[in-house]
Amino acid sequence: MSRFSAQCVIYIALISVSAAWGADLAPNDELALGNFAQIDQIGSRNYFNVSQTGNGNNMQGLQKGAANSAVLVQRGARNQADLSQNGQGNQLNLKQQGNQDVAKLAQTGNKNQIQVTQAGSGLYVAVTQVGNQNQIKITQTNAH
Repeated sequence: MSRFSAQCVIYIALISVSAAWGADLAPNDELALGNFAQIDQIGSRNYFNVSQTGNGNNMQGLQKGAANSAVLVQRGARNQADLSQNGQGNQLNLKQQGNQDVAKLAQTGNKNQIQVTQAGSGLYVAVTQVGNQNQIKITQTNAH
């Protein structure tokens, strides 16, 4: 899927959600504003799942090769995730639930796995994996 096509799907989904909710939001409900996601995929059978429900979150992803998968969830505000996968069969799973968390993750090779969970605010993680069948799991909670 080209970058243009991926962005069109994201924009259409946002338009559908806001049209369905319209002006009937409860006073405490917030519609996510200012989130950005750009996904570039080169190759075949690559999978990317993005869920951003806070405000001002930014995600950029690149997948090159075949059968790479990435799942991203950001719930807070002003989180940043930069993801890159190059090779075959790489897996990446990220959650950031605080505010102003930053993750920069890169994998080059085959069958590598990265799993990151950040629950607090102001957290930073940077991971680069090169080679085959590497595994990294990082969990950070309530650090500042």
